Amino acid sequence: MNLTIIADNRERASGILVLLAEKGVRVMMKQMAVGDYMIDGDMVIERKKSTDFVQSILTKIVMFIFVLKRNYKWFVMGQV
Repeated sequence: MNLTIIADNRERASGILVLLAEKGVRVMMKQMAVGDYMIDGDMVIERKKSTDFVQSILTKIVMFIFVLKRNYKWFVMGQV
């Protein structure tokens, strides 16, 4: 396989790098400012545990509500 993935150097203990190497993927390590893995310079992957993923969604919703409350007297938020 002729694929190179750049992995954040903080991902060494994840076990994913070993799995990639077993599949013949070349992995280069570097400290990334954003994301955990980069493919072909065009795609960035941020790996999160499910609890961290839910927490980041909740944090964004809370911040969004804060902005709405600060800027508007009334607002409606719902699911479509």
